[in-house]
Amino acid sequence: MVVVVLGNRLRSSDIHEHLRGRVKLGIDLLRELDTETLVVTGGQTNPDVETTESAVMREYAVERGVDPNNILTEPRGKDTIGNAYFSRRAIEGRTDESTVRVATSCYHVARAVYIFECCFGDGYDVSAPDCYDSNVPTEELDEDESISLNRQFFAPIEPGDLATIRDRMIETHDLYDASDFADELDA
Repeated sequence: MVVVVLGNRLRSSDIHEHLRGRVKLGIDLLRELDTETLVVTGGQTNPDVETTESAVMREYAVERGVDPNNILTEPRGKDTIGNAYFSRRAIEGRTDESTVRVATSCYHVARAVYIFECCFGDGYDVSAPDCYDSNVPTEELDEDESISLNRQFFAPIEPGDLATIRDRMIETHDLYDASDFADELDA
């Protein structure tokens, strides 16, 4: 089993309350579920902050006693689709676990689980057994509108088909282009 903690746009190089809550939830799940692998996700989504969300989360988790050898860092995702896609890539070959527990905010659970199920496919058991409830205001889209947009993105794709997901991200997603996948496309 792996626990994947989803990033949230940084406001500075320090971890903010909302992101801290997600990481605490991930650490709690890691310990409650008696598993070792924690995946922290998120790239550099704020051009005014020189670090990635995942680097800040990793540092915070290590400070809280998580063995750094048990943390996989996914530093390329710029949104939930990228977090799911690149988390699956990070997990493949490093662990044979097929159970994925997602740690995110309560407002984000339905959309996050849907996206992770689409990226991971039927061979994985994906769920979010708990969520971080925050009164911190977010700049997210309305959740119904956002999940509708994600359903449109994944509609023509077989769940778990990473090559097609990658190609669709390159062709239709505003945050990604071929350079984000250079290591895969050059292989």
